[in-house]
Amino acid sequence: MIVLSRIQKDPMDLETFLQNRITILQENTSINYWSHMTSEESSTDILSRGMDPDKLINNRLWFNGSTLLSDSVYPKNVIPMSNEYKEFKAEFKKCQCGEPKTFSCF
Repeated sequence: MIVLSRIQKDPMDLETFLQNRITILQENTSINYWSHMTSEESSTDILSRGMDPDKLINNRLWFNGSTLLSDSVYPKNVIPMSNEYKEFKAEFKKCQCGEPKTFSCF
């Protein structure tokens, strides 16, 4: 849901790393093509949850992907705009430092 929320934002409000990527997504795709996939439906989450190789070898989700990928129509999700994942540009502040005093023992 984080990505879905971010791709609806003005990229200029995001830090540079995200700004560049969100701009590319917004210029090359439509929000209508994006949909949420739960962790249970996502084959990419299997390894991050931890699974033994002997169980992975028989895992349908790992080898075939989500059933959503083979459906002719994706379920339509309402994508909430969340303020929970606020990202802001770094703020630069000026500071003044005095002239350093040199010390010599000679």
